[in-house]
Amino acid sequence: MNRILLLLGYILLLSAPVCGRGVGTRAVSDCDSLHTFRFVQGRDVLYADYQGNNHELKRLFAAVSSFRGPIADGKMRIYVDGHCTSGGSVHDNLWLAYVRSSRVKSELITRKGMKEEYFVTHNHAVCYPGEERDVVIVCLREPAGADTLSAARRNYGMYASRYPLLPPAVPSAPDNRPCPPPILFVPVGPAGHPGTVAGSGAENPHRMVFSLKTNLADWSGLTAEGRLGAFRPNLALELHFARRWSVMASAAYSDWKGGRDHRFWGVSGYSLEPRLWLKGDGRYRWFYLGVYGQSGDFDYRPSPAGDTDATGRSRTGRYRHAGLSAGVYVPLSRHWGIEAGVRGGYLHSSAKAYDNEPPHAYYHHPASFVRWGLTGINLGLGYRF
Repeated sequence: MNRILLLLGYILLLSAPVCGRGVGTRAVSDCDSLHTFRFVQGRDVLYADYQGNNHELKRLFAAVSSFRGPIADGKMRIYVDGHCTSGGSVHDNLWLAYVRSSRVKSELITRKGMKEEYFVTHNHAVCYPGEERDVVIVCLREPAGADTLSAARRNYGMYASRYPLLPPAVPSAPDNRPCPPPILFVPVGPAGHPGTVAGSGAENPHRMVFSLKTNLADWSGLTAEGRLGAFRPNLALELHFARRWSVMASAAYSDWKGGRDHRFWGVSGYSLEPRLWLKGDGRYRWFYLGVYGQSGDFDYRPSPAGDTDATGRSRTGRYRHAGLSAGVYVPLSRHWGIEAGVRGGYLHSSAKAYDNEPPHAYYHHPASFVRWGLTGINLGLGYRF
């Protein structure tokens, strides 16, 4: 029995270092203080009032003050990892990640007296785990050997698997451009309105974003009823503001034959649609909900060359509909994205049926109608400025 207990104790002693290197334990032991700073898509300014950055700064300053002695003695290092994938290319992402990392480091240098030699910095053109595309991660921990990129690959522990590093040939600062000056955007004013940074040209994270879009479903001639008509050129302008709101105005037009039977479709439409973006992080992507209103006129002739009988098959008039919309926007790059959504609600048409006998048309009977249901399909492609 004693031998069995001794054997179990020996096994536990051997397994303790291994268990200590598990993901959860390694994170606590290797990283004495972990901090995440988030940036507005496409911007390099560190906004204090954006996504909890001010709270993270206070935590980081407190941690640096607590470990000032070990940091100055070289027993602890400040690891800074910038992640960015919202740029137009790998080079743009690296440069933006580098500038953002420098912004965070500059706060520690100018406000807490840290030195450049205290930092180990790596920048990545890949997402941070959890689809975070615009973040800077700061970790305080003891150095494990020489703080080079290759050594960091070997000694980062859980970081090596969670935060993919770039090849050693890729520099942290593209083109060896100088480190930018520190910029911290802090809201000022009695009502908490955001201020500006002197000489920085920094923009408010609540900035307005413009986008131009077109609905590919209209270009294909697809209707809400699932029929194929004439293609309808269209264009939409969307204004995004206040992190989670946008308003889209659109127009579409056709005046020619189309569809399988080459019927004449004359359609014009004008629409206004306010939207609420559910994520509310100022990047205006993923899911949205909206309300909309649309109005226009139409002229439908199933036999453009002329009706063979006097049954009033052709239709012309005005229409209007209003209701709710829902969809999703998926960014492809910093500027380009695709969108898919539907509209549904109330549709009213003030129409007249007529007999088409070119070059004349003869009124036949009223043909107005009202219905509820699906009123629009959106398969869009957009560009954001």
